[in-house]
Amino acid sequence: MLRRKYYDLFSKFYDKFVKLHSGDNQERLRKFFIKTAELTGDCNVLDICCGTGSTTYYISEKLDGTGGIVVGADFSFGMVKKAVKKCNSNNFVITDVNALPFKDKVFQRVTCTFGFYELKGDKVDEALNEIKRVLVKDGKFLMMEHEIPDNFFIKMLFYLRMLSMGFKKAVNILKREDEIFKRHFKIVEKVVSPSKNSKIWICS
Repeated sequence: MLRRKYYDLFSKFYDKFVKLHSGDNQERLRKFFIKTAELTGDCNVLDICCGTGSTTYYISEKLDGTGGIVVGADFSFGMVKKAVKKCNSNNFVITDVNALPFKDKVFQRVTCTFGFYELKGDKVDEALNEIKRVLVKDGKFLMMEHEIPDNFFIKMLFYLRMLSMGFKKAVNILKREDEIFKRHFKIVEKVVSPSKNSKIWICS
């Protein structure tokens, strides 16, 4: 699959690209995201589109010694290979997010950082259906993404990334992102990061 091979290659540069895009070399955004997720000791967390495991790593740190666990999921072997090494953990699965290999209602949180815009076409709604399926009744889905960057070069990269979803889907998300989540969740809240460069959607 060409798309998977692309991300296998991209895994070699992914961390540098995200830091360039977000302007966050000290991972403040991910730490803010995890604070917003309000993880407790009994949390089982699924980190979808986990990429190289940067957010998975901080979640595992937060849950260390509490009895909670985090599982990372990505469809790219290259990304997961990097994540396993970064997190020193085998709690990762290679899978498409629209066909998660988990039972119903097993996670208190499902998280996604800088990966949601990578989903193409109908996979957005399919993934949200799967997220709802694996969440417990009072569970939450938290998604962090970039706002539109000011820097011209980075803005062009951002738009190219959005267009990989397909033009129509990209326009819908940029103009009516909240409506997509409200089709699937009763409560949808937007939190803007302290840097104003990123946003977090909290859905339950």
